[in-house]
Amino acid sequence: MKDINGEKFQKGDLLKVIKLWGYQDKFSVGDVVKCIHVDESKIWGFKRVSDGEEHWYPNSRLQKL
Repeated sequence: MKDINGEKFQKGDLLKVIKLWGYQDKFSVGDVVKCIHVDESKIWGFKRVSDGEEHWYPNSRLQKL
């Protein structure tokens, strides 16, 4: 899958939240998340590194670290 800049990433990679997704308040801009679930959609499962909170989030809002 690809991040906001078109850079490929995989399960286990760390990414930074660059843009919010709609009106959700699960992740904040600047959060570092780890990709934990992959499928063929453009929304994958991520876990916030700081506290382990897990949510689905669109790849187009994240930047690979």
